[in-house]
Amino acid sequence: MHLTRAIRPAAGLASRLSRVAVARVAARSALPQLSAAARRAFATTPLRLEEDGSSKDLTLVLQEEIDYERNALEEEGKPEFISSFVEKTGFKIQETEGQNDVIMTRNIHVRFNISEILNRDDNLADVEVYNENAEGVTKEGETPADEELEEFPVSFSVCIVKPNHKSVLSFDLIAEEGEIGVERTMFFPDEATALEQTAERDWQRRGHYMGPVFGHLSDDLKENIDVYLEERGIDTGLCLFMQDYIEHKEEKEYLRWLEQFQKFIKA
Repeated sequence: MHLTRAIRPAAGLASRLSRVAVARVAARSALPQLSAAARRAFATTPLRLEEDGSSKDLTLVLQEEIDYERNALEEEGKPEFISSFVEKTGFKIQETEGQNDVIMTRNIHVRFNISEILNRDDNLADVEVYNENAEGVTKEGETPADEELEEFPVSFSVCIVKPNHKSVLSFDLIAEEGEIGVERTMFFPDEATALEQTAERDWQRRGHYMGPVFGHLSDDLKENIDVYLEERGIDTGLCLFMQDYIEHKEEKEYLRWLEQFQKFIKA
């Protein structure tokens, strides 16, 4: 995989992710625990439609989580990094509540998915036992909480459309450690084939020639393709923005999921 030149070093995201993860750990460790009777009832009691003790306990825990996430989002307010990026680049951002895909349009189309955050190497995800001390909340036997988490790679696609040309130039890319790597480059006959997200269009795209292995191209060709992408805003700044935006949208979707969960239990 050939990587484009980094415009500026990646910084700040990993430490911010660490703070968010540790804060969630601390909040969750303080939540009330289900009683042994409630756990046994959940595992062995036949399904009943009326509300029982386990439903009440689950509703309480969900409300604690909802309150924490709402407060965190309210304290954060409207993220400045979004308005700043839009003003600087001219991208329009399209997203749908409850959907993973995010689309950014200008004279190019960029698509990425918030599930890419699952690629993050987050040791806190497996934490079960916590200790609280002057150094923060840590898992027994784990490293201190302020140790930075690794950034997560983001796979995304870019489609470049020209008004005087029917075909569309498409790139499958990966953003990692502040750099953009090209995975493959291909052409589609029209915008509908390249951009529409339907089962039929996806099937059509799979039938097209997916282009050569990028690493097998000559160095001159690879370098000029890198420059071509950079001049269209496919650069380190975009890489860092996508990572921040994925985290921001994932936090909103997590809160929405908690609220839906609670409504279902209460119904």
